[in-house]
Amino acid sequence: MANRAKIFPFNRWSDTALGSISSSGDAAGYAASKTQQRQRSRVWRSSSLSSPYLYRDLGAQYRIGGLALVSHNLTASGQFRVRISNNAAVTDVVYDSGWLFGWEAIFGVDEEPDGADSEFVGVDGAPFAATISLLPKPVRRLVFAEDPYFSEVSGRYIQIDFDDTDNGDGYIEIAYVYAGIVVELEKSMAYGWQIWREEQARVKRAASGQLWMDSLFKRFHVSCLFDFQSDARAAGFWKFFFNHVGVTREFVVSLKDDTAASKVWSTLYCKLAQPVNLRHVEADSHEVTVEFAEIV
Repeated sequence: MANRAKIFPFNRWSDTALGSISSSGDAAGYAASKTQQRQRSRVWRSSSLSSPYLYRDLGAQYRIGGLALVSHNLTASGQFRVRISNNAAVTDVVYDSGWLFGWEAIFGVDEEPDGADSEFVGVDGAPFAATISLLPKPVRRLVFAEDPYFSEVSGRYIQIDFDDTDNGDGYIEIAYVYAGIVVELEKSMAYGWQIWREEQARVKRAASGQLWMDSLFKRFHVSCLFDFQSDARAAGFWKFFFNHVGVTREFVVSLKDDTAASKVWSTLYCKLAQPVNLRHVEADSHEVTVEFAEIV
């Protein structure tokens, strides 16, 4: 199956010049507007677990092809629902995701290795509660239709409802929300793409002579090459993409397609680690080398 990457490059939710944002109720110091800020440490927290929601009025209709929830605290059984409408009451919707789990399956159909139904995941591939601490920082992304022919809607009002009444924290927490267009690259990534941890470690020796190590893990990095990119794709997306995000603006990238459960491991909230390298190979064909760095 093709590894068609999806890039979430232009966030309407975080644009503070557009409309307004509210919620079912904010904990003191954790306003809904925190979900518009890039830092993962600045979060929205609901005031309770009683029907919590986030609500965004964009002020006008905009194209929306996907959504992402960054650094949520949903439990293994916690769910969310996205509705998009052009009336403020969100009663006549142009999109309704239905209730979805905040944590997707780690393994999909025909992907589970022998013994996958163990202390890590159930028979459906979904993680157990104790497994969540072993997974990367959560980025729960949602594309409105399955690969490769996903669609988008035009909407003004977005409501995200949450249902996680057994959450031991006593609140729902979200650091950042993406809502906007989603660009799927029509060609697969070339073989050899990499994902690795940027990590340092302190090594010290105790008086007894025993060594101990302290991990200073910071973030994930991804390096990949997209080949056979057409002239239209090079000019219509890649050049625009780099000019828009540069090396400072945040975005979401999902390197695996919708049906691959391993997207849990390869979906990152990130920025460009270096400028996009666009190389013309032959007529109507370009190679694009990209390096992403996770925002922590």
